[in-house]
Amino acid sequence: MTRPILLWSLFALAAYGAPQDDVDFEKDVFPIFKNSCVPCHGDRMQQGQLRLDAKKVVMTGGQTGPAIIVGKGAESLLYKRMAALDGFSQMPPFGKKLPETQLATIRNWIDQGAKWPDSVGSDVAEVKRHWSYMKPVRPAAPAVKDEKWPTNAIDRFILARLEKENLTPAPEAAKFKLIRRLSFDLRGLPPTLAEVDEFIGDKAPNAYERLVDRMLASPHYGERWAQFWLDLARYADSNGYESDEPREMWAWRDWVIDAFNKNLSFDRFTIDQLAGDLIDKPTDEQIVATGFHRNTLINSEAGSKEDEYHDAAVKDRVDTTGAVFLGSTIGCSQCHNHKYDPFTQKDYYSLYAVFNNTAESSIDITETRKVYRGDRAELAKREAAVAPFLQALDTQTPEISSAQATWERDISARLPAMQNAWQTAVPVSATTKNKSKATIEADGWVKVDAKPTEKETVEIDVPAAGASGFRIEGWTPAAMEVETWTPASSRTSRRKTRSKATK
Repeated sequence: MTRPILLWSLFALAAYGAPQDDVDFEKDVFPIFKNSCVPCHGDRMQQGQLRLDAKKVVMTGGQTGPAIIVGKGAESLLYKRMAALDGFSQMPPFGKKLPETQLATIRNWIDQGAKWPDSVGSDVAEVKRHWSYMKPVRPAAPAVKDEKWPTNAIDRFILARLEKENLTPAPEAAKFKLIRRLSFDLRGLPPTLAEVDEFIGDKAPNAYERLVDRMLASPHYGERWAQFWLDLARYADSNGYESDEPREMWAWRDWVIDAFNKNLSFDRFTIDQLAGDLIDKPTDEQIVATGFHRNTLINSEAGSKEDEYHDAAVKDRVDTTGAVFLGSTIGCSQCHNHKYDPFTQKDYYSLYAVFNNTAESSIDITETRKVYRGDRAELAKREAAVAPFLQALDTQTPEISSAQATWERDISARLPAMQNAWQTAVPVSATTKNKSKATIEADGWVKVDAKPTEKETVEIDVPAAGASGFRIEGWTPAAMEVETWTPASSRTSRRKTRSKATK
């Protein structure tokens, strides 16, 4: 019994990382990285901000921290993830787990100092982060050879690149070209002839600066630049679902345009759109601003489920907030931690909880609060003018009460006759399109001898003289469908109807 136990112990010791000869990184470790890790952590893709083909990046680590603790293989995050230890998911996530021999090789390599020759792999020092996660830093203006050409800091960056490519700047464009370019950039419209003449005739040194000021003061400036924000915020004048019914969102559209024209500060622009209605004593303008997140799809279909479309609307708000304010897609985190960005599923549903604090319907748009954008004094004047008419409509008068009583007595007297007005019309003829047989019974029923699995078309002619409407009664097994043709006013004018008949 001793020998088998001893042999098993020696095998287990070797398989699970017993001291071995020095591990050769290029021959033993790097092939494991290339075959199993680099597809997701290489030059084309860097999940978790980690590249396993670049020594400097591996030693620094990714977004979850250092990948390697030199000399401590069992404690290194790289080994724990590959071995699926301490609650970590298996890496690589697809396919079979790495063989124990390969795991032991990686752990021994780290234990032995994680020696990685500089000649093996990429020399990239860091994984570039997405711009939306980087703090903006104003760079120093570069030095240039031609110090006379730049008129501002931006010119220096342009000239530095031109000089690097051994190029020289083109001469300044003619005035009629400058105003055309500027007008399309700032207003999205061509300049008028009067504007061109005014600019060409302006000989002042700051003529171009004054032209820019005039363009910025134009109401078309806000229209031009608001369109990019409206696109990001999925602006629409219809509901989006099913019949795509129209809705009134123009007030928020105009608010965005006004915000650009007023040069509203970005913090105010953001707060009012995300939570303008939550501010203490919000103005009508702040209520209108919240159209940013009232602009979700709305389903008014009869079979719509309130809970389903409320959930869809909240997720739409979360996703839009991520795309607009974070510059990143976060929808993947609905189902799992984001593979490429620092978003967890918990982060997603924490933000979901913020936007879920509303009782507004995602089905009935009529529940949306309506506000007035305009002159409050004029609104009060108009409301006062129509108030007497509204009061008259809401006032019950003796004449109205008498007329209603007369109408009710008339309906009550006619009701029995109306209920007995239906008469059975015996069909004149009944024919089938296929091989089935149609028989007219004495009581007016039409009997069709058709197999349950066959679809049969039956045409029935009935007297139409003096009829103001038709009602068709049918009987068929539950699995069969009845398709009927109902005459509208004569034998030749017909309307197709479909119905399901049951026993």
